[in-house]
Amino acid sequence: MFAQIGYTRSQKWVVKVFSLVLVLTFLAAALPAPSLAASASKPQCSTYHKVKSGDSLVSIAKYYKVNWTKIAEANNIIPPYTLYVGQSLCIPKDKTGVVSGAPTAQAASFKVLRNGDNLVIRAYNFPTKSFYYVKVDDFKVDGLKWYKLGILRTRKANNVEASFQIPKDLRKAYYFYVCLKNAVTDKVTCQAVYAW
Repeated sequence: MFAQIGYTRSQKWVVKVFSLVLVLTFLAAALPAPSLAASASKPQCSTYHKVKSGDSLVSIAKYYKVNWTKIAEANNIIPPYTLYVGQSLCIPKDKTGVVSGAPTAQAASFKVLRNGDNLVIRAYNFPTKSFYYVKVDDFKVDGLKWYKLGILRTRKANNVEASFQIPKDLRKAYYFYVCLKNAVTDKVTCQAVYAW
């Protein structure tokens, strides 16, 4: 029924190698596949960042001192790496469970010094690349009378100092409030300034 096929020595070697590769392929296919859920596990976040106008993956990564590609991977952001204002981004933990070099938890604060007819404002631990409207308030006037002095900018440093001239109406005031209003969030922080 079957015809006997005669193989040369080299042909027998090729058939054996092919048979071995075929057997190994079947064995590999029979092995359980690694779980896709394990490879696509949800990243552990140490904190979240809400995207503001002007933010980029690189600027956010510099702020939290992590690699921007880690943030992109943790949030499934693919090229062209588009962010949206209001988007909440997971800032991933490092191997020790914390963000390496995360911003310190020191609160933002400011001091106001009166120097003659000028106010010197020293801001500490403010976010970089932000600006604040500087206003003063006269307590003697009913309904509060606000004077806009100018803008305090934090460009590359989060500790800044700026000087503003006191309005003529307030130069003889015993005390008044100086307020900083965040131009983006509208959060207002005030501090009393006395004549001495």
